[in-house]
Amino acid sequence: MAVGALASAAFAPPVHDAESDLDDRRAYHHWAAKQGYEGLRLVLFTCLVFRVSHAIWKGDARILFWVLATTTICRGMICLLHWLVWKSASPVEPYRRPGAADFVFGPAIAQFNPETASCYCVLAQVLFALMAALSCTTLFSDGPEPAIGLTRQGYHYCHAIVVFQISQSFILYIPRRVYLAVVLPSHILCCWNYQLVQETFMTRVFSAALMALVCGYSHHVVDRMAQELFCSKRVCEKERKRGEVWKGAFSGMLDSVFDARCVCLETGELQSSTPHLEQLVGLGVERGNGNLLEAAAGEDERARAGRFLADAARCRAPRKIQLSLMRRAADGSAAGAVEVIVSGIAVPDAGAPAGGDAVLIALGFQLAEAAEPAALADVSAVGAAGIP
Repeated sequence: MAVGALASAAFAPPVHDAESDLDDRRAYHHWAAKQGYEGLRLVLFTCLVFRVSHAIWKGDARILFWVLATTTICRGMICLLHWLVWKSASPVEPYRRPGAADFVFGPAIAQFNPETASCYCVLAQVLFALMAALSCTTLFSDGPEPAIGLTRQGYHYCHAIVVFQISQSFILYIPRRVYLAVVLPSHILCCWNYQLVQETFMTRVFSAALMALVCGYSHHVVDRMAQELFCSKRVCEKERKRGEVWKGAFSGMLDSVFDARCVCLETGELQSSTPHLEQLVGLGVERGNGNLLEAAAGEDERARAGRFLADAARCRAPRKIQLSLMRRAADGSAAGAVEVIVSGIAVPDAGAPAGGDAVLIALGFQLAEAAEPAALADVSAVGAAGIP
C-alpha cells in the first residue's frame, strides 16, 4: 500500500495555482530585466565603437568632439540613475563609484538585490530608449553627426523606426505597460515633431500609425515568446527536480522491498545494476559479465529467463518468475545456485531514437526463501514503475 500511494503521488499531475503563476511572472521579470540590461551594455559599447570609428574615418575633430560629448552625457545619466537607485535602496551604505569599465559598458548590478536590480535595469533601459528617441529625431538632429551615427539626417525617420524596433523588441526588455504608456508615445511624439516642418498632416498621421503598429506589435510578440519560453524552461526545471526527488524516494522504497535491482534489455544485457546484485549472484556491469541469461543455472533456466524477458517487453505489464541463477565468485568460477524471485516491468527507453520501439526492463530480485507471499502480491500489483 505504501508503494502504491507513493506511485500515485509521484505520477499525479502538478498543481498550478495563481500563486505559482505569479511566481513565474515575477521570476521572468527579474530574468528578462537583467538580460535586457546586458543587451543595453552591449548596445552602448557597440555604438561607442562605431561612432568613434566613424569620426576617425571622417577625420573631423568636431564630429569626434560631438561623439565624446554625447557619449559622456548618456553614460553620465545612466551612472546618475545607478547612484539614485543605490541611495534609495541602501541609504546608509557607502556607494561604490563606477570605474572606467562601468562608464564604457554601464554600471554593474551585482551589488543589488534581485528586486532592486530588476528595477534599475528597467529604468536604465527606459532612459536609454527616451534618449535614443531624442537623439534620432529632435535634440541632436542638427548636430554635425547623427547621435547614434548610423545614417544621414535625411533618413532619420526610417532610421528611428529600425533602431526602436530592433533595440527595444529584440535586445532590450521594457515591461509592456511601461512601453505602451511611456516609451512608445515618446517615440511617436518625437517622430511627429521631426516631421512637423517638411511633411503634411496626413503623412504624419500615417507615419505615426505605422510606427505604433510596427514597434508595438513586434514588442508584444517578442515579449510573449520570451515569456512563454522562460516559463516552459522553468516548468521543465521544476519537473526535473521533482523527478529526481521521486526517483530517490522510489529507489529507497524499492531497496527496502527487493534484495537487488537492475535494468536490462530484452536480450538480458544489463544497462545498470545495484551493488547488491553483484553480492547476490556475482552479476554486474562493472564486472564484465553483465548479461542475465548467462547467469542462469542451466539451459532450461536460460530459456525460461529469455521467455520471461520477451513477455515482459511485449506486454508492458508487471511480470514475476522464480529462477535459479548461478552465483559467481570473484574469479568467475561457479559458487552454487541460488533461487530468486524476479519481478519485472518494461519501461520506455528515453535515449532511443524518435519513433523507435526500444524498451528497457526493470527487474527486482528477492531470495526465494526470504520472500513473503503477501508482500510479493503487493509488489506485483504496483510493478516497478519507479525503477531508475
